[in-house]
Amino acid sequence: MHLKIEKSNNIKEKFLLFPIISILAIFLIKFFYFLRIIKIFPLNAAGDYAHRMLQLFFLSEYGFHSIIPHCFEGFVLLKYYPPLWHFFTLPIYWLVGNIQLSTFISIVLIYILTFLVFFVFGKYLGLSKIKRIAFFAFFFMNPLAIDYVMNIGRIAEFFAWMIFVPFAFLILYYKNKPLDKKFFLLFISLFSLIIIAHPYIVIPSSILIFSLFLVQNSREKIKIALSVIASLIITSFWWIPFLDVSNTATKMALQNEFLTLGSIISFNTISIILLFLALYFYQKQKINKKDWIFFSPILLLALVILSRAIVLIPIINKVSPSAYTFLFLFIALFLFFKTKSFNKNTKKIVIISLLLLPFLCGGLVFLQSKIINYTPSEEAIVNLLPFIEEKFVILDSSEMLPIIPLTNLAIINSNKETLICITALGADNKSYMDAFKQANYNLKNNNCENLISFFNNFEIKEIIAYGEDCNILKSCELYKAKDSQNACLMKID
Repeated sequence: MHLKIEKSNNIKEKFLLFPIISILAIFLIKFFYFLRIIKIFPLNAAGDYAHRMLQLFFLSEYGFHSIIPHCFEGFVLLKYYPPLWHFFTLPIYWLVGNIQLSTFISIVLIYILTFLVFFVFGKYLGLSKIKRIAFFAFFFMNPLAIDYVMNIGRIAEFFAWMIFVPFAFLILYYKNKPLDKKFFLLFISLFSLIIIAHPYIVIPSSILIFSLFLVQNSREKIKIALSVIASLIITSFWWIPFLDVSNTATKMALQNEFLTLGSIISFNTISIILLFLALYFYQKQKINKKDWIFFSPILLLALVILSRAIVLIPIINKVSPSAYTFLFLFIALFLFFKTKSFNKNTKKIVIISLLLLPFLCGGLVFLQSKIINYTPSEEAIVNLLPFIEEKFVILDSSEMLPIIPLTNLAIINSNKETLICITALGADNKSYMDAFKQANYNLKNNNCENLISFFNNFEIKEIIAYGEDCNILKSCELYKAKDSQNACLMKID
């Protein structure tokens, strides 16, 4: 592929080559270590994958919105969590037959598909090949995006951003064009996918819809409103049950997140600054009134977040700050790449910033890097999981082990029932969690009578433990069926 170097923005595009190549190298190094996820189940690093993988396993075994009997005495699968990534990855799982490998393949496909979207759709926005590649790298391989995928495991949300990209390109392409049938077909399709991909991305997407709404005539505004309604009807099978759940705790947690010091000195604040700077240089091209109207809702949102008045505004205060960060970054990058000229001093600052960008990104990526690996105690327990034959529980009186991810892996390996597993909104989590904590307390205090009562009440036949906990269970007249280093699989007669 031949890349023509253009000078249309008064900054030679060759200055984009170094940050593109460097950011790609940083990404590949990080991705090399992330390959461990194929063989090592993520228990701590990228821990969200443990929950998404179990949901994928349940989807394959039982189907969408089925009652899952494995924990909490049953819960409805994906009733309170967006299902689109699971639908996307399920055929891959059926094909390869391995949860971890199918998850990894889905991640690779997300990056490939998103790159193709940037490269193909970016052409219609007047971006050169190098700018399209840079846009992709700066947006989808920045430290926050890498953190999402390889440190935290927020794969469902990241998948939603993949769909957001063509949706945003669609809005930006038609902001100065008449809306035709092709637009409404793509709009309804993409917005419907976003709704069931992740609710956090619905609000940033809706901001763009409102921006487009403002610059259209009355007839087109009605068509846009009807298209939104059509998307809501199409996806009502998921979002109506989803709204049943009480979200007070989530709302308070997100409100508090906006009020912490970490949210002020953050990627979110940086993205807002970049947005203001990009718009400042973009508007020096004497943009028309329509453009000002289009970008005004995004600017207003940025000011509301910057002032922290967002905590007082319903709905938008329920979205994670990182979702707005991606929105601001996307628009800032679009404006930057569409700016045709900079003055001499600004040009120098931009060039220096581009040359320093890889060093900043590299520092942020590797300073917050997490390696997927097992501790000795985790590895010992993992070795016992294939031997589970009946309803089980993993106990840990020290409360140091990642019990829920270990339990999720145990279910995937054995397909056996347990007491607690992935947090299942809508299930009676609290009573089971309290019972589980009490069992660990009784184990710590060597209270055999209460432990046996706990096992009998919940019909638990097998217990996995580690270290001294194994000796305590043995003193409670349980017998050891299998051991691995200091871990044990105990059974009840």
